Amino acid sequence: MIYDLSDMLYVIAVCLGLTVVIECALSFILGYRKIDLLYILLVNIITNPLLNSSAYLVEALHGEDAKGTYVMIAEFVIVVIEGLIYLFVLDRRKINPMILSFILNLVSCLLGYYLVNYVIF
Repeated sequence: MIYDLSDMLYVIAVCLGLTVVIECALSFILGYRKIDLLYILLVNIITNPLLNSSAYLVEALHGEDAKGTYVMIAEFVIVVIEGLIYLFVLDRRKINPMILSFILNLVSCLLGYYLVNYVIF
């Protein structure tokens, strides 16, 4: 558990950076370019810090087990929200926006979790 605010902000910034790199790189591999990548970047700049900061709040109030459960539920909600946003702003001829959101979040969540817990910290 992180008790120091500066440590928490550092971890949130690292998580955001990893998410942006992973999701934008994967989106590029899937054929998204220019404005679509910008939209994916902007969506993640909004959703990722909200998810991570609220997860820390849940952990502080209810413990680490509750944080794990919260993150799983919140990730599902994030997939839906991002998918709906992508539905309106991305080129839908490539991949269904909900499927894209699921793929991007699954890969960034699993890879980010591994990197943060076993490589970076």
